Amino acid sequence: MKGCSYALVILLLFCLLTAGCMELQYADLAWVFEPQEPLGSVCTSPAARLLKPAGLDQDHCYQQVAVNTGNLPLCDKIRRGAPMTKCYMLIAAKQNDPALCSQIPTTSDPQAYLKIDCLWEVATVNNNPAACKAMGTSKISRMFMGEMSQQTCLARLAGGGSTP
Repeated sequence: MKGCSYALVILLLFCLLTAGCMELQYADLAWVFEPQEPLGSVCTSPAARLLKPAGLDQDHCYQQVAVNTGNLPLCDKIRRGAPMTKCYMLIAAKQNDPALCSQIPTTSDPQAYLKIDCLWEVATVNNNPAACKAMGTSKISRMFMGEMSQQTCLARLAGGGSTP
C-alpha cells in the first residue's frame, strides 16, 4: 500500500508540473512541445488546487514561478498585496536591478512591501550602493530591521552587512 501512495504522489507532481504548460503538436514528422502560457498555468491546474490544503496557495505558486523564471508579469497575477509586492522585490534583488523597484504597485495591504523595502533588499543582497542611493531622502522604520534609509543602507554595506 505504501508503494501505491508514492506512485500517486509522483503522478500528482508530474500532473502539477506539466498541466497546461505544454501542448503536443505534430511538426516535421516529430512530436515537439510548444509552450502555451509561460509556466503560470501550473498554478491554475486542477492538480495545484489539490495541494491547497497543504498550504500551497495560488498566490505563492505564482510568486515562486515568477521569481524562479524572472517573469515579472506573472507577479501581476497575484491577488494579495504582500505576496505580489514581494514578488517584485525578489525579482529585483535576483536581477540586481533597482529600477524594478519603481514598478512595485501600490496596494491597500498593510503588509505589502514598499519601494524602499525593495531598494534595501537589492542593496543588501547584492552589495549595491547604487540601490541605497536610489532611496533618496525616504526613510522608514521596520521592526527587527530598524531604520531603513540611504544612510543606514550605505553604513550597512560599508560595515559588511551588520546593522549600525
